[in-house]
Amino acid sequence: MKTRHRFLLLILLSLFISCQTKEPIEVKQIDSKEMVTLIPSLKNPSMTDSVVLSIPTEFRIIINSSNVGYIVWRYRANGKVILDDITDYQVCNKKNKLKLIYNLNFDEIPKDEFIDIIIKERNRLISKDEANNLLKKYKINKSIDYLKIGDTVKLVTYDKFRIENKDIINSLKKVQDSIDFKAMRGKDENFYTSKKINW
Repeated sequence: MKTRHRFLLLILLSLFISCQTKEPIEVKQIDSKEMVTLIPSLKNPSMTDSVVLSIPTEFRIIINSSNVGYIVWRYRANGKVILDDITDYQVCNKKNKLKLIYNLNFDEIPKDEFIDIIIKERNRLISKDEANNLLKKYKINKSIDYLKIGDTVKLVTYDKFRIENKDIINSLKKVQDSIDFKAMRGKDENFYTSKKINW
């Protein structure tokens, strides 16, 4: 009887596991080794007292369903949807960092088991004094007084920046920044998930 009882339990357990279906996509934030940079404000190029501290984050999108055909996202800064995906933030596939992307369309790109995307936020202003302190800290002999559109000053990789600049990171953690994802399966079936950004 004991053997039969165990056999029945194993069957029930296997049925339970097989009935549990994974979500079409999973999204996980991963540690980024991309560069934190200083750039001029794209919204207000004539601004002279501040520059943009551009901080990268990375997310791994795991594809669990062969039926997922299209994935889009929406960025929220402090709870508000940011619509401008050029001046406020930019997204690229980690495999091709030079090309900006606005969605993942699997009619046009290969559907890998997972895709890593990099999000470069370009909406955080810091004073020139703060920026100069960062330049001194990382021994970068560059001036930010005459930054032009297209200029970029590289500071350090984000994994190091978040350890070495606790004040800045703690201020970011106080706000509700997140990214919403929508995966489409077929014409009518959508799946939504949201990830809070862990600065």
